[in-house]
Amino acid sequence: MSGLVLAVDGGNSKTYLALLRADGSLLALVRGSQSSPHHLGVEGSLAVLAGLLGDAVRSAGVAERAPLAETGVFLLAGVDYPAEEREIESALAGRGWAGRTIVGNDTFAVLRAGTARGWGVAITCGAGINCVGVGRDGRQVRFPALGAITGDWGGGYDIGLAAVSAAARSEDGRGPRTSLERAIPAHFGLHTPAELAEAIHRREIPLRSVIELAPVILAEAADDPVAAELVDRLADEVVTLARVALERLDLTGESVEVMLGGGILRSRDARLLGTIERGLRSIGPGLSPHVTDSPPIVGAALLGLDAAGAGETAAQRLRSELSSAVDRLEANAGRRPRRRHSGRGLPGGRLMADVRFLQATRVYPGTTSPAVDALDLHIADGEFVVLVGPSGSGKTTALRMLAGLEEVDSGSIMIGDRDVTDIAPKKRDIAMVFQNYALYPYLTVAANIGFPLKIAKVPRAEREARVRDVAELLGLTEYLERKPGQLSGGQRQRVAMGRAIVRQPSVFLMDEPLSNLDAKLRVQMRADIAELQARLAATTVYVTHDQAEAMTLGHRVAVLKDGLLQQCDAPRALYDRPANSFVAGFIGSPAMNLFTVPCGAHGTVSLGGTAVAVSPAAAGAAAACGSPDVVVGIRPEALDLASDGIAAHVEVVEELGADAYVFCVADLPGGEAKLVARVDAESRPERGTRVYLRPRAREALLFHPLTGERLG
Repeated sequence: MSGLVLAVDGGNSKTYLALLRADGSLLALVRGSQSSPHHLGVEGSLAVLAGLLGDAVRSAGVAERAPLAETGVFLLAGVDYPAEEREIESALAGRGWAGRTIVGNDTFAVLRAGTARGWGVAITCGAGINCVGVGRDGRQVRFPALGAITGDWGGGYDIGLAAVSAAARSEDGRGPRTSLERAIPAHFGLHTPAELAEAIHRREIPLRSVIELAPVILAEAADDPVAAELVDRLADEVVTLARVALERLDLTGESVEVMLGGGILRSRDARLLGTIERGLRSIGPGLSPHVTDSPPIVGAALLGLDAAGAGETAAQRLRSELSSAVDRLEANAGRRPRRRHSGRGLPGGRLMADVRFLQATRVYPGTTSPAVDALDLHIADGEFVVLVGPSGSGKTTALRMLAGLEEVDSGSIMIGDRDVTDIAPKKRDIAMVFQNYALYPYLTVAANIGFPLKIAKVPRAEREARVRDVAELLGLTEYLERKPGQLSGGQRQRVAMGRAIVRQPSVFLMDEPLSNLDAKLRVQMRADIAELQARLAATTVYVTHDQAEAMTLGHRVAVLKDGLLQQCDAPRALYDRPANSFVAGFIGSPAMNLFTVPCGAHGTVSLGGTAVAVSPAAAGAAAACGSPDVVVGIRPEALDLASDGIAAHVEVVEELGADAYVFCVADLPGGEAKLVARVDAESRPERGTRVYLRPRAREALLFHPLTGERLG
């Protein structure tokens, strides 16, 4: 055995992984995004940990071996039941990370971090509320944070929702008057509870955003009896959980520090902690609350040392070294420089960020099929990525998830090094451009562009300077004093873009911004957007149903269908090497001709008695796929008019200037089939005539008839 200890504290917002020796000396500490199996699934969680472990091994300079560590402690948010512990232990068994694994909820890390004894009770209160206890004899109790299912109340979600309700009832007269009526909507930049209720109902603000309201409620509780009642109810719930845990462990007569963790309790609000302390004293004179200052990763590492039989000297050394290392990492995370674009960037020099969807999933209430299903997508810093697909494919939902306008049911979303999954839209540092412009008709162009800066209380002189810079960038200087009604559609869209640019965000989001424009103006605006994005080097996510927009604008195009990502690649690669028959048929206008035909010996295929030349790799894959049929795909420009070939009857001829599209019907082995050929306008056939079409050598693609995957 190596004598090493591997410790993990995986929360809902970030993860710490430490590698240390059994004498308590720290070898490496790394920090990463959330790793909760509840959000990412077991494999997604372990994928995050695998990346962190690789970083830690390189940092420590230790030899990779199996098992790497003698003991591994994995304390993860969302691991609430023994069955979940066993599932993770089973998944870890074959990875060679540790000879012995200990898996549990991250609240156990709070307990061990806060006490030198290794036993007692800990309660965490963040988005939810959780309680665990360990007796002198090693017995454990726990209260999983499953909300109403298990009778829980008291996390940030519950207290926030109660505050929203109290504010609404105050406004309409159903409840007592409360200062929450003003403070709660103001947190979201709104004026009334009714506006907030509508925004939540319309999913413009995710319901989960109410977890942000705890600090507002704690502040108002000093002078407002309704807010004070909510804080007292939270304190009562903490005391009740502690009482039941202590009773089950026979610790009510002991001198026990009840460890408190999580964002709400670590705020050290005087009223909240005072009420909790009085409640605990009523249970037993030796009970007192203690907000632990030690990071939870310290608790996970101490449990690893306990399992390794280390003594107090090792524990003290570990506390000192690991706590200091966490402080340094947190400080570095707060001021980490971001990559600059040489010579380019937003007005004002704002830096950009990459975007990552990590198994991000959205399931709308009342449905069983995800609107977005386990989306994994990395958008690089400064990249222009277009999301495209038919109606219902999930492209707009994915964009709204990134914006914070839709909840993420599982998985996570990162902007730069920040996990923004549960962060309010206004705090994500993004700007959106909508299909309908969303301009204020009574404000001038200058006022519309500068409106976000006015809301942010940017000084007037700076605000006016930034508006002038953006107007010059967009060619709007001469229109600054006009109202939107005096502008053309293209000019109004540029004003909407200017309002987004002036904020200097990390990411631009565009939701079908050209849909309301006529065809000629759309072509011009496409060119304008592409040129502007290149000048700004701005990370941009653009949604459209128009594949012409997708192919001409995007550095890469992500094709979605039924909530699943089918392929993400450069436009040319999508066209030439589609991953499956759906992408092949969706990308390209007119669409690729697709036919199901028998597969001959050695993967050969023929259409209407005409042999189709395919690449050797495709032929070999077709022969090995085990199906008697294959799907053949041929682009319209890969069918030439000839003296022999596939016999077809011309039904329609569309003339497009230099080219013409010939729509035909042909008799193929699978039955009558429609196909289209792109030909020179001067050699176009007449409607109703019989023609012969010959496929060009090796330009046909083959697809599996069942899975649709491209062969070869």
